Amino acid sequence: MKFHLGFALAFLFCLTAVPHGQTRKSLRATGRVAAIAADSITVKPGDSTLTFEVNSATTVIGKGVGTKTRTMKAQGKSPTVTDLIEQYDVVAVEYHDVGNGKLQATRLDIRSKRETAR
Repeated sequence: MKFHLGFALAFLFCLTAVPHGQTRKSLRATGRVAAIAADSITVKPGDSTLTFEVNSATTVIGKGVGTKTRTMKAQGKSPTVTDLIEQYDVVAVEYHDVGNGKLQATRLDIRSKRETAR
């Protein structure tokens, strides 16, 4: 009986912890890169400033990204966001608000490459 009760309680906990069919809504922002580091990117959409966490699951797309990635992998290196994006590039960021003021970038789309600072 204890096994069945424990299993039932664990099952109910899983149902309440992750509601069925609920997904996190993806948010988007587009702006000029103000700062970039291995684990974050700061973007200025308009007059505001947003800082996003980036990690190995963050996808970067844009002109030249595939070529740069293949070149680095041929050299035995794994590219990071700082290898692909520069300050002053214009990017579209797809992200999730993960709470506590933290924003997690899931996709970075390079819209235009670096120009002069504005």
